[in-house]
Amino acid sequence: MVCWNDLLFPYEQTNSDVSFRCPKSLSLVDRLQRILDDTQLTYLVLTDEYRAAVFDRIHLSTISGLLFVSYTNIWLNDRTSLRCLLGTLLNRLSQNSSLHDEVPFRPVCGALNRAVEDLQGVPVGVNNHPTSFSDFDFFTMQRHLPVLLSFIEWKRKSQTQDHPLRVGDTLAVSVNGFAKKEPLLRFTLPLERPTVETLSAITRNGREHLHGLDSVLQLARDNPDITVSFAVEETVRMGSGKFSQVFFGSVEWTSVSADGTRVTRKDGPVCLKLFDEVFFPVMSRDECLQQFRSWPAERRLLSLNFATDMMRREHAAYERLQYLQGTLIPHSYGFHEFTLPDGRAVYGFFMEIVQGDALTSLEVKQLPEDVQISLVRHIRHGLRAIQYAGIKQGDWHTDQILVIPQQGENKETQFGLVFVDFAFTWLQLGEGRVAEAVPSGDYLYLELQEAGFLASAFEPEIWWPFDDFEC
Repeated sequence: MVCWNDLLFPYEQTNSDVSFRCPKSLSLVDRLQRILDDTQLTYLVLTDEYRAAVFDRIHLSTISGLLFVSYTNIWLNDRTSLRCLLGTLLNRLSQNSSLHDEVPFRPVCGALNRAVEDLQGVPVGVNNHPTSFSDFDFFTMQRHLPVLLSFIEWKRKSQTQDHPLRVGDTLAVSVNGFAKKEPLLRFTLPLERPTVETLSAITRNGREHLHGLDSVLQLARDNPDITVSFAVEETVRMGSGKFSQVFFGSVEWTSVSADGTRVTRKDGPVCLKLFDEVFFPVMSRDECLQQFRSWPAERRLLSLNFATDMMRREHAAYERLQYLQGTLIPHSYGFHEFTLPDGRAVYGFFMEIVQGDALTSLEVKQLPEDVQISLVRHIRHGLRAIQYAGIKQGDWHTDQILVIPQQGENKETQFGLVFVDFAFTWLQLGEGRVAEAVPSGDYLYLELQEAGFLASAFEPEIWWPFDDFEC
C-alpha cells in the first residue's frame, strides 16, 4: 500500500513542513532513489492501480541534507489509464511532449439536434405520447429548455391524473420483462466470498423459499399459454414523493390443461416493489429553471432518477448476492414488467415478505451493552459480505436493515438481520481498465453512531477497518 497523502506536498503553503510523516515513506523513496541511480532511468512509475506517481528525480543534497523529490501525481481512471500514462511517457522520451494528468478530451455523451429557427420553442428529443422518464432524452433535456418544460408539464399532469393502487386491484405480469427489454449490469470478473467467520455469522437462520412460485415463473417466462397476474391484498408504501410503491399480495397464474380446460392457481403471499415514475420526487419547475439559467449543462438535473437505473441496481445486487438470499437479503422471485389497471407498464420485482422490524424502530439505548455489541458486530459482518460483492450503499439509513428476533438466550444469535433496498447503490462492474474507484466512506458506521449505539460497540475488534476487497 502507498500512503499517497504523505507524498502530497502543500505547494500553496511554501513555508509549511513538507517532511514525510509516515516512517515507511522515507524507506520507499530511498528505494526508488537507488533504482533511479543504479539504472539511469528517465522516469520511474509507482502505482497501486488507483493512483500513479511518475518520478523523474530524487536527490539528497550533500550541503543542506535535504531530500529533493520531483514527481507528478496522477489519478487513474478510464480516461487516464495506466496504459495511457505509459504510452505518454514513451512518447515523451522520443519528442518534446508534455505530461498531462488528464486526457484533454471529454467523451461524447450525446448531441443536440440541429437548431431550426422555426422550431425554437418545440420540444425535440421527446417520444410521442410519453409514459415514462425514458421517453425524454436526458442529454437534450439538460440543454434544450422546451424539452425540460415539456417534461415538467408531463410529470405534473401524470401525477394529477394517476390513481394509486388499491386493495383488490390486479396487475398483469410480463415475466422476466425487465431483462427482455433493458440492458443489465453484469459483473465480468469472479466475485470474492467473505471469510468463513462472516459467512457463519450471516447465514445462521435460513428462511422458507417459495419453490412452487419460482417454478411457475420459470415456466411462464417462455410459455405464452401461461398468464400471470398479481392481486393486491395490502398496501405497505404508496403515494407521491416516493421512489417505490410496496404491496403485499398473491401471484395468480392460469394455464391450459391437456383437455383444453383453463386452470387457475395462486401462490404467496409475496412482496411487490414497483418503480412508478409518476410518483417519483422531482425538483420543482422553479428549481429546474434556476439550474438551467445558472449551472453548466452537464451538471443540470443530476438529481433526477430513472426507474430503469434503479431496477438495474436492484437486479445486480440480488444477482451478486444470490447465495445470501433467504439469509442476509430477502428471497427474490424475479424482475418483471407489470401492467397497471390504467394500462401503463412499469417495472418492479417480487421478493420475500420478511417478518421483521426496521432497525430504526429498535430502542437501541435500552439494550444491554453486550447485546448492542453483538448486534453491531453482526451488522459489520453483513456490510462486509455486501461490499465483497462490489456493492456500496450510497444512502445508508437504518430503515434498510430489518431486525428479526430469534429464539434462545445466546447474545450472538438473539437477532437475525436482513439488508434491503439497493436502488441507490454504487456497483463495481469489473469492466474498467484500472481498479474502479467507488465511494468508500464508512457511512453505515456514522448512521449507527447517530442511532445511539454505545461507543464500546465500535472498538476495532467489533467494527474492524475495511480490507482490500471492501475498499
